[in-house]
Amino acid sequence: MIMSIVKWPESKDEFYDYLLSLIRFDGYVDSDKRVVIYDPEYSFLLTVGQLANKYFNTSFSVNPRHNYHVYILRIYSKDFAIKVKQHLSDFELLNINHIRGLFDAEGSIYYDEFGLRIEVKIKDKKYIEQLSKILRDLNINNHTDYDKKYFDPRRNKSYTYNRLRIRAIDDLIKFIHIVGVRQERKLRIINNYLNNDHLNLNLS
Repeated sequence: MIMSIVKWPESKDEFYDYLLSLIRFDGYVDSDKRVVIYDPEYSFLLTVGQLANKYFNTSFSVNPRHNYHVYILRIYSKDFAIKVKQHLSDFELLNINHIRGLFDAEGSIYYDEFGLRIEVKIKDKKYIEQLSKILRDLNINNHTDYDKKYFDPRRNKSYTYNRLRIRAIDDLIKFIHIVGVRQERKLRIINNYLNNDHLNLNLS
């Protein structure tokens, strides 16, 4: 049942939109020669690399980044890297696959004493505004907080971020059905929530 919410883009154009967003929020173009993406999950990056190879005939590697508890996906193709760099220069959130990329890069699912929560937290205010509008157009209510402050005691440094949260159960269900989940850690959280009998999310 839970696997029905695993939603990958289904065409070359859809995957490119998704990948472009994923790179924008959790990667970069390295010297116009390759694309680099970070994530804690090897299997997730492996799938992204395989789909890039399928649609764009690129090669790739996935390796651990030591001391940071993440893996690095490198997608090798000079022409592809140049194309991505050009499109990143004026990137805007426009569609569901852009949202999927942002959610996989900067989104989280968690539950606490108040219930299940979805959250996206990023530095750039305009993307939170764009995300909020697209979700509202899909009748997914959300709450935004701008210019929030966070102090990192490990680095002795303050950061400013902007946040979008989805809290109402009906809106959570809509988001999960439409946007889907592609990372095991998020699937585990949803599965644990269901197994604890907090709520029947009707995800079949």
